[in-house]
Amino acid sequence: LTLTNNSCLIIVVWMSISKSAKQLLSTDAGSIFLVIFAGIATHVVFLAINYGATGALGISGPERVASVMMSSQKTLPVAMTVISYLDEDVFGTSGLIAIPCIICHLTQLFMDAPLATRLAKRFDAAAAAAAA
Repeated sequence: LTLTNNSCLIIVVWMSISKSAKQLLSTDAGSIFLVIFAGIATHVVFLAINYGATGALGISGPERVASVMMSSQKTLPVAMTVISYLDEDVFGTSGLIAIPCIICHLTQLFMDAPLATRLAKRFDAAAAAAAA
């Protein structure tokens, strides 16, 4: 079921980008790098805000890590659904609009996986030290 879900998501993204391939190829590299930077910066800001909020709420340990990670991530399927309802005459082609969403999704995957692993090891080590 997960494979089917991911396959459908990939097909929707592929169709959106293919629809605006001409505009995408005419976009300069500087704009694309700016979008990549904005996606990374947005996710880092979400992580920082949520880290501060969970600390203010008194959440700690693995629950804090899970709360920060989950509240900082935005889903690509929801973004693609919203984009599909936008008027292309007003907002532009859906393929170009989808690129920042795809970049943000990839940023979340590649940033959060090692971060979660590192934090899990830290909490496991602290739990083992407390048990000893």
